[in-house]
Amino acid sequence: MPRKKGRSTQIERSSKMRQRLVAATIACLAQEGYGRTTIGRITARAKVSHGATGHHFPNKAALIAAAAEELVRRSQQIMLEHLNDQRPETYSFADGMEATWSQLHSSPLMRAFLELSLAAHRDRKLAAALQKLVSSAGAETARRIPWLPQGNHGGDEPAAMILLLTRSLLLGMALQYHGWGANPQLAAQRKAWARLADPFTIAAGCAGGNSTNVYEDGGRTIELPARPVGETVT
Repeated sequence: MPRKKGRSTQIERSSKMRQRLVAATIACLAQEGYGRTTIGRITARAKVSHGATGHHFPNKAALIAAAAEELVRRSQQIMLEHLNDQRPETYSFADGMEATWSQLHSSPLMRAFLELSLAAHRDRKLAAALQKLVSSAGAETARRIPWLPQGNHGGDEPAAMILLLTRSLLLGMALQYHGWGANPQLAAQRKAWARLADPFTIAAGCAGGNSTNVYEDGGRTIELPARPVGETVT
């Protein structure tokens, strides 16, 4: 007998409940911190009973694992959505890095991820899970970078190393931003890094780039070496 229009199945209801609990866990991590993210606070945010939570997730560790997977999935989605909006012949490394920063690294999503990353220092299972998730997502994202030659995702080539260094740089900046507060010097440092990385990304096939080589950093004027038009790095 076909189900009535508008009536959800048990599987759909179960999926929605899991999503609701995971979303509440991420919100709790971002706003309360890892230490204050308890089953009680999660269920209160999700507006569900402890029994309903236990039906889908046996304990806090299972909820945290699901939240970690969702955080990495959504982070990767944000990056790939931006990359898919760029054509290889017009892709700008500086614009791509700024878009990634504004949409991901300075968002509450990253704050929740940082909470998990810090907690992983004392939780080896969580650390291993995060490492596996991030490594897998990073490899998939690298395959979609317009200026990164296929097959050079391991860091052996200059462009691949630029990608890895940029990921580490933005993660470190996110830690400063969420831990210490907004700092205008971070924007200047990102622009400076984009200018330094520009020749390597262009040599790898990125036609766009940052044409400005003078920046303000905390009241200081920084001038980076100009790159002649058409110059490549060997």
